[in-house]
Amino acid sequence: MLTINISRIRNLPIENKDDCLLDIPNSINRDKKLHISDFYNQDDIYKEALNLYKEFIDQIVSQKNILSYNVNGLPIYWLSDTGSKHPIYHWGKDFFLLLTLLKYSSELIQEEYRQLTLILPIELLCFENAIRKLLLRYKYDISVQLLFLSPTETKTNVKSVLRSLLSVIKSILLYRNNKEYKKASSINYFNDF
Repeated sequence: MLTINISRIRNLPIENKDDCLLDIPNSINRDKKLHISDFYNQDDIYKEALNLYKEFIDQIVSQKNILSYNVNGLPIYWLSDTGSKHPIYHWGKDFFLLLTLLKYSSELIQEEYRQLTLILPIELLCFENAIRKLLLRYKYDISVQLLFLSPTETKTNVKSVLRSLLSVIKSILLYRNNKEYKKASSINYFNDF
């Protein structure tokens, strides 16, 4: 059995502990994990995943009304997970890599494994039906289980506090820069809310 994880969980569920593991975010501490290159050419798959991700973001940004929602001049979009572009933590990196891997490695996965378990972040639960349809389109005939799990953090660590602090500072700076730009470029500036 093969388990592919894109949720940032620390441990596999007990029923999957003996599975072969591809841990895309590298959040599980375990020996003998599989790598993307075990399934397909790593350079090609990363390039394709990046292109899919860029197309997705371009579609969102092209919807002007999405970018226009703001509170006192601060665009709400830039506070969202979609607006966060840090390559290590962004959800799109792992999700689009998973979709690309499933597309190009369908035959290999089905030849080597009789069951596939996908561990996804709980935030992607609304995409369950779409993911199942995608697996059908990619002709997955093996048993596929989707698990939606949240990472569990038992205590606040320094890294998460710093990450939150940097996010707040980024939001404040974006707000201040946006506010100053609007004041300088328009006499009829007014706050939306």
